[in-house]
Amino acid sequence: KSQRMRVRLFKPSVGREELDKIKEAFSRSWIGLGPNVNEFEERWTEFIGCKVSIGLNSCTAALHLALRCFNFKEGKKVLVPTMTFSATASAILYNNLVPVFVDSDPSTLGMCMKDLAIKYDENCVAIMVVHYAGHPIPMDELVPWAKERDLKIIEDCAHTAGGIYKGKSLGNWGDISCFSFEEKKLMTTGDGG
Repeated sequence: KSQRMRVRLFKPSVGREELDKIKEAFSRSWIGLGPNVNEFEERWTEFIGCKVSIGLNSCTAALHLALRCFNFKEGKKVLVPTMTFSATASAILYNNLVPVFVDSDPSTLGMCMKDLAIKYDENCVAIMVVHYAGHPIPMDELVPWAKERDLKIIEDCAHTAGGIYKGKSLGNWGDISCFSFEEKKLMTTGDGG
């Protein structure tokens, strides 16, 4: 018989306080959309300094909703990095838009600004930036470039909960930001986004 190797991808780190909160939620029968979600939204808004936060079941759903908020015409293009999770591009497809893949910068792992300029055309309506593995892309360069072209910026901050770039919280540079709090991320709320 062949033996299978079992390699654990992550190990959750939860203490007594977290376990007590989980037990409390179960005893109230509120394991979703309850008062803890409302409190989390309020505290997250305060923490990153944005106008409002809305808790969803995943970052994928957040990216989908972010694009939907702009009501882009079907078939328009969204610039997206090549190095990301499939959900980033899938959210574009869910909205009947076309993903345009931009090569990655080897130092930031995010979008290469030179390739971004090459891939852009007049049918592009938005950019989905990903601060991959917590490496912020140069938002101080990207934001004016995008605004000049009337492009909306959606920040995929799945890898950067609490990250700061040039004194400003990541997630506050673009028009809408989406975070992930599933079990393998920097900060977890359990299995969800």
